[in-house]
Amino acid sequence: MGSSSGRARSIVLALITLLAVAALSGVALAQSAPDPANPNDPDFAGCEHQDPITGCKDSEQWDLFGQLTGDDCPLPGGVAEVLPHPDGGLPCWAFIARDPQHAAGINTQGAWAQGNVGRDDVLVAYIEGGVNYSSNSIRDGLDGVYLNKGELPYPQRADGTNAGTYDLNGDGNFDIRDWADDPRVNPQCPAGVEPFSKYQDGTTRGCRSDGQHAYLNKVTIGGVDGTP
Repeated sequence: MGSSSGRARSIVLALITLLAVAALSGVALAQSAPDPANPNDPDFAGCEHQDPITGCKDSEQWDLFGQLTGDDCPLPGGVAEVLPHPDGGLPCWAFIARDPQHAAGINTQGAWAQGNVGRDDVLVAYIEGGVNYSSNSIRDGLDGVYLNKGELPYPQRADGTNAGTYDLNGDGNFDIRDWADDPRVNPQCPAGVEPFSKYQDGTTRGCRSDGQHAYLNKVTIGGVDGTP
């Protein structure tokens, strides 16, 4: 009798252990599995619960979210989070704001949910007051800035000649790198500096012995602030 009850207890304990392991595994999977409803950009983290002046300091992107759900806005004083979002979906701190779609921002989540996860053949332009080419936020994309062939001459080699093509470097792309050696768009090399072209951090820069154009903008490249 004692032996049977001992085996029974052993079986029960084994089952409890297995269930516990399975539950923990499920939690781990739930934490590591990607969320199909949200982009996988690590910066896609909302600060909709934080004050925008003092709280949103980590490049969090509340302005990309759609309608925010849940009664999780804090009571005055930052205590229990039990209040609904203003206007049925706006950030917690937007007390008097209103939006026709009750969305916190441009609702990239909605676009993502419809399968719009990005296509290389789609050209996107976003311009307010012009592009700030001295901003480090655009630095990594400078070499990929769209160029309009209809507004530009053929890029030139270092000797001032062209090949009758916009893809001067022959890499299959038409971009700023095709003008890397063009004396018309490069500054003159300082005394003692040999002509060069350098590609770093998404940018192209250099100088020519007969350079004709000073650089107008500066960004931080390779940790050096104010690199032209």
